[in-house]
Amino acid sequence: MKKKTVKLVSAVVVLGVLCAAYEGVNFYVTSQEEKETEENDTSVDLVSLEADDITAVSFTADQNEVEFDKKDDSWTEKSDANFPVNQDTVDSAVKGVASLTADQEISDVEDMSQYDLDNPQNTITLTTADGDTSLQIGMESSNNQYYVKKEDDDKNVYLVSSSSIEPFMGTLYDFAESGTFPSVTSATITDVKVDKENGYEITQDADNLFWNVSDGKTTEKADTTKAGTVTSAIGSLAYDKFVDYNCTDDSKYGFDDPYAVITVKYTEEEAVESDEDSEESTDADTEESTTDEAAADTSEDADASDEDSSEDEQETQTVEKTITIYVGDETGDDRYVKVDDSKEVYTITKDSLTDI
Repeated sequence: MKKKTVKLVSAVVVLGVLCAAYEGVNFYVTSQEEKETEENDTSVDLVSLEADDITAVSFTADQNEVEFDKKDDSWTEKSDANFPVNQDTVDSAVKGVASLTADQEISDVEDMSQYDLDNPQNTITLTTADGDTSLQIGMESSNNQYYVKKEDDDKNVYLVSSSSIEPFMGTLYDFAESGTFPSVTSATITDVKVDKENGYEITQDADNLFWNVSDGKTTEKADTTKAGTVTSAIGSLAYDKFVDYNCTDDSKYGFDDPYAVITVKYTEEEAVESDEDSEESTDADTEESTTDEAAADTSEDADASDEDSSEDEQETQTVEKTITIYVGDETGDDRYVKVDDSKEVYTITKDSLTDI
């Protein structure tokens, strides 16, 4: 029995020694890995600014100088105070470069042209109360990084993640608050007229819901499937890009001689005020009270009655609406479009217009 006890104690001691040894080896390996990681870390702090301290940001877009200025926490475009700035987009872009870490520093560069920094494709300038910080943007590497240098540093080049730089490499309208294409449900469309070469008009018969098609000379029953394809295509239309918030020259986008003019009639349910609501409102407005307290009570009762009536007796009516879509010139895989009398110009993919 004594021998067994001694063996058991010895085994426990050995196990303890092995555990301690394992912990020691594990700690050593972890320490070495952390040391190697630190030694291999080539990142460099390139810009260290507080985003909230930045009062202006400028860069090149569409080969034009663009500057956004911030006042009272709101951004405006310097050359056009009416430009519809998307505040969140500018804020996000500025934050991306306000605190910027480069993945790698290339020191003592003698020939900036090898990184296209002898003639930078863009310069991003951040302005604070302490002055300007400018970053010159060179070529893009194969690893989704840009070669960047500070404007006042002619010796060092930095590799920076493209995700921080890309927001400034597009167009001015990437920073615009754009609209959405008017919502038209295909099932509510009753008439589509397409004025273009080989134009046509399809009209739904209100009685039997069949479609008729006309070329302007003759009318015949339309293929239901084809009519459905047209209405579905219209119901699926969406803007691609925002181009101009204030078009003053239709010929610039081909609207003076449009490729097509699409006129769509559709129905929509709208809320209407019931006669009973109107009478209650009139009664409440004209009711007289003999005392101030009574007048206050009557007013409160009338307001409560109006709210209850509005909720319980809300009525709707079907109204017919019309939308006119002007389709202009081609631009790449898109065409310019504008809707009704709006001055805003967008693009729509040519593919989305194929079935109309």
